[in-house]
Amino acid sequence: MPAPTPVLPILDLVNLVDPPPDDNSVVGKRSKGPLWTTDRITVAEHLWGEGFIQPGGPELVDELIRPLGLDSSMQVLDLGAGLGGVPRAIVAQTNAWVMGYEPDPLLAERGNDYSNRAGLGRKAPVQHFDAVESKLKPNAYDAVISREALFVLPDKPKLIRDLAGALKPSSGQLLFTDYMLPKPGYVIPDLRLWAGVEPVTPQPWSLDDAMEAMEALKLDVRIRDDISELMHRLIRRGWADFARRLEGGNMTRGFRRALLKEIEMWACRATLIERGHLKVYRVYARRVGR
Repeated sequence: MPAPTPVLPILDLVNLVDPPPDDNSVVGKRSKGPLWTTDRITVAEHLWGEGFIQPGGPELVDELIRPLGLDSSMQVLDLGAGLGGVPRAIVAQTNAWVMGYEPDPLLAERGNDYSNRAGLGRKAPVQHFDAVESKLKPNAYDAVISREALFVLPDKPKLIRDLAGALKPSSGQLLFTDYMLPKPGYVIPDLRLWAGVEPVTPQPWSLDDAMEAMEALKLDVRIRDDISELMHRLIRRGWADFARRLEGGNMTRGFRRALLKEIEMWACRATLIERGHLKVYRVYARRVGR
């Protein structure tokens, strides 16, 4: 299934990548295998830096978490920790203790290996965690964070309730960034196309929907920044830098296959953001009272 023609030229990269010899129509196909493979991890790290599976790197982490005021006495939970780049960046910047929970077993295993090799096995471990089935420890964390991980999860009001319940009473902080609809009930014109190129079917909600869920829990929402333009710029920059390194390089068949799928996915995301059909927000709230 082809992605919609993007305004930015990410899909132009397809011309630099010869499809695997046994399949000239890899773009637009999703396998029924694991969501993450060694080849896909390699592609992601070429794009976003070692230990990261999304744009921004440690510099963006530093900017995003600034409202939390973290220090060495604090316990943090990162839901959707990926390869653990965010937890390790937080430790480096604040010396807080960060538990990374990641639903994909390969990402969790690789991320925990990275933390151990960095001497952060206790300070920034990454564990496999099913966000739907598993339970969070209540009243345990000074802060719960998540980066672009919630939009594929179902029953978001319950998820926000679970995250809020994991915060320490009266002082716990919730911070997340995520892909969201421009308004409640908005129907993305290319939703089926987007769903066709995402490894997991997207289920975004709007900022207003999130506000309603948090207000019902009496969370004090202090920041709700539209960072769509920033995210779009970071996606463009990541792919432009990657293209310069890619041209003329040798690639294995598995790497090419994974790369073509990532090109299509990120081109679709960036196009939806650029056309205003998809937003990216940073939301920060505090738990008040008991």
